[in-house]
Amino acid sequence: MSVSNPEINYVTAISDKKFWILLSSEADTEQTVNLKWSQKTLAKKNGTALAYDRDGKSVSLDFKEASANVTLPARGFKAIALSLESTIAAVKYPPVKNGMKVIDLGAPWGKVFLFRIRSPFGWDTFYGFAETAPLKNYSVTVTCDRKTQEINHYPYEWSYNKLPMNEPISVELIFKDDKSRTISKQIVFNEN
Repeated sequence: MSVSNPEINYVTAISDKKFWILLSSEADTEQTVNLKWSQKTLAKKNGTALAYDRDGKSVSLDFKEASANVTLPARGFKAIALSLESTIAAVKYPPVKNGMKVIDLGAPWGKVFLFRIRSPFGWDTFYGFAETAPLKNYSVTVTCDRKTQEINHYPYEWSYNKLPMNEPISVELIFKDDKSRTISKQIVFNEN
């Protein structure tokens, strides 16, 4: 996907029947931009698309050879909906089992909430936080997926993304207080 004008920002998305191009102008004047897309987008190369303005009103937009010219108002927005060559079936991922765990560490940390979150893109994310108020000279060290984060300030929260969906997620948590005393916890999110 390419856009001929650097003052035009874009994001693309795909639904079951459409390839979407969302355009946003940073220019102070009306701009005409040339859009080009490749076969990888799965969008048709020739035909008529719908161009939506920020109020949701649409007009037809003809395109040829996977290219179209679009005019955007100053600081304006347009959404272009191109038909796909063929519909695509959405992948259905199984829901997470036992995706939330709560550890009560008592004062001053309080409860620690841990979540395994399933993304619609084929991976999981691990997110957690301690419900404590700000603490001076306290830290949490979290190791997940062979990566370590040390959080030395409020809010005490962390996340790891693009984790495999079908494997256990092992997490090590080390909570350290202002006197260097530690509390360690090992948690496994297992899909079985």
